[in-house]
Amino acid sequence: MARRTLVTLPVHSDGSTCGHEVNSRGKPKDETSGCTGRTGYKATCSCGWSSSIQYLRLLADEDRAEHARTHTTVPAAVQTG
Repeated sequence: MARRTLVTLPVHSDGSTCGHEVNSRGKPKDETSGCTGRTGYKATCSCGWSSSIQYLRLLADEDRAEHARTHTTVPAAVQTG
């Protein structure tokens, strides 16, 4: 079975990844960094699934965990002889 990779990334309003340092309100700490501010988070999976959430990483992480459960397999029933 293929291994799935699930990640949650901070994003700018245009959807690009935000790797800048920001304050608690999502505003850039360094005004010269070119950061427009962090507006949300995007949870993604290597299967192609994604979910965008504004403001709270906790909500994006919950979406990611719920999606991860769709990839779990149920063990086959044991056959008795």
